[in-house]
Amino acid sequence: MSDWEAEKQWEDLRTNFINATHRSFGWLEVWNIFVSSDLYRNQLSTCAEISLMETGAPKSWADDVAHDAMLLLARQLRKRSDLGYQFDRPPKQFASWFRTILFHQCHEAIRSFRRRHGRDSPLELDPISERSQLIEQRLDIRMAVDRLDEPMRTILMLGYGGLSLREIADRLQLTYDQVRYANKQGRETLERKLKSGYQLE
Repeated sequence: MSDWEAEKQWEDLRTNFINATHRSFGWLEVWNIFVSSDLYRNQLSTCAEISLMETGAPKSWADDVAHDAMLLLARQLRKRSDLGYQFDRPPKQFASWFRTILFHQCHEAIRSFRRRHGRDSPLELDPISERSQLIEQRLDIRMAVDRLDEPMRTILMLGYGGLSLREIADRLQLTYDQVRYANKQGRETLERKLKSGYQLE
């Protein structure tokens, strides 16, 4: 997917969302706008995978976490169908704003899943003495990644989620060389922005 195609998908989703709220559509109609969107489902899947990595929850929970996050979106829309969106904010900020919502929902879904399955659920992070520091660093990195342009942002997020460059290329319908170049450029940009000596794995 090209940068232009990705931007067009985000703009279409934003337009549909704004039109629905301005026309006072019910929460279920607004929810259907999101869940019927390929862009939403792909972003949700990516956010679920990354959230599992950040929290150390089993990767096998990905589908369940994404499903529960969809239900959490419905619950939020029932309370406020505009999700508190500021309509005068620059359109290009919509993607970042919405991904923040997705990450919050995925993390909440993981916490709920842990409560349902008990506190003895396995962790896939490093030893507990290092876990807090690692999560903090990963959150810093994720925030920096989220400010990158596409497709660098998605490529790095999928890479941190455990996918190989070849798998990322197949998922995004890009060539291997395009992904490798964007990954290299993205990592160099992150190193300049973070300036903290973080090890970018």
